[in-house]
Amino acid sequence: MSGFDYIKNVSQGFRPKTPSAALKAVEENMFPIEAFIYLGTSVKPINEKPYDLDALERILSRRDLDIKTYIILNRIFSELTRSSDQETALLAAESINLIENRYNTRIEELKTKLKTGESDAVYLELAETYYEFALLNEGKLEIKKFYLKESFEYLKKTIQDKQYRKTNIFLLIRILIELKMYDQAFVILNKIKNKSEPMILFLKAEVEFHRRNLSEVFQYCIELTEYADKMGESMRSVLSFWVGF
Repeated sequence: MSGFDYIKNVSQGFRPKTPSAALKAVEENMFPIEAFIYLGTSVKPINEKPYDLDALERILSRRDLDIKTYIILNRIFSELTRSSDQETALLAAESINLIENRYNTRIEELKTKLKTGESDAVYLELAETYYEFALLNEGKLEIKKFYLKESFEYLKKTIQDKQYRKTNIFLLIRILIELKMYDQAFVILNKIKNKSEPMILFLKAEVEFHRRNLSEVFQYCIELTEYADKMGESMRSVLSFWVGF
């Protein structure tokens, strides 16, 4: 899935203001292609107030949005449901329902696939979809917990004899972190053979942060600096905070 995560991570320095400027920045590898796509329909970030309702609707009309974009949109629409303008509040409520319906529809489609036979790939996609749905319900703790447990149950079906594959280990750890099961998450991370995998180190740092072992977080971040060429933006942000990377 493609998305607009660059919007909330963009620096306070250079930021393209027009589609042509964005295209030039993309050509120079300064911004992702989403910068050009987004500025083709709007001239300001979607989470900048006052909100551009037309731009929000255009973005929501896309079916290939990633979870981070959906979370941004969901937060904006949740705020707009409290608008004194009835039309705006109604539009926001309908937009939230649209996002939820997309996830419900995808879940039902995947469950229908299972009726023709069990499949690890379908179980994994169901686990991922329920996990994302849980994140969308960040303000509804009981609903969030329910979807996380559903995600965990489907993910368990892809794990045989406690042989954790790289394809599902990251999701499993994310679920446990969201459920605040930090000790269990760390035990599993320690069972992985390739302990020098950058994402494993990153997840260990995250778990230790939640367990308030800050000296351990710092040590894992130091180790991560050896894998600069394999890092995504999230890792770089963490390292920048902890070790000035």
